[in-house]
Amino acid sequence: MRLENEVTPGIDQSYPFTFNGYIDFSETIRMITEDLLNRCPKGLIASKFHNTIMEVIKNVVKKISYETGLKKIVLSGGSFQNRYLVRNLEVNLLKAGYHVYTQQRIPANDGGIALGQLAIAAKRREMGLL
Repeated sequence: MRLENEVTPGIDQSYPFTFNGYIDFSETIRMITEDLLNRCPKGLIASKFHNTIMEVIKNVVKKISYETGLKKIVLSGGSFQNRYLVRNLEVNLLKAGYHVYTQQRIPANDGGIALGQLAIAAKRREMGLL
C-alpha cells in the first residue's frame, strides 16, 4: 500500500523483465537498484515497478489466451486491492479485447476467501457430504 501511494500519475515507463514460459525479474531488480543508487524519485520507481507488474500480467494473459482461446479475465486476490493495478490493467485488457471481471461487493482479500469457503461448505452440507 505504501508503494501504491508513491505512484506518480502519468508515468508509463516500466522496468525490463524476461518472460519465456517463466518470469525472470533479475533485470527488473538490477534496474530498481540502479535507480535507487542514482537517487531517482520514489514516485518514478514506484510507477515503473507497478507498470512492470502490469506488463507481466498482460504478457501472461496474452499467452494463456493464445493457448486456450479464453478471453474472460478475472482480477481477484490481495494484489488486486491495489487500485492503480486494477484500474490500469482493466483499461489495458479491455482495449486488447478481453472481458475483465473485478471485485464489486466481495473483498478481494481474506474476506472473499472466507465467503468462498462458506459457499463450498454450504454446498457440501446440502449434498450430505458434511
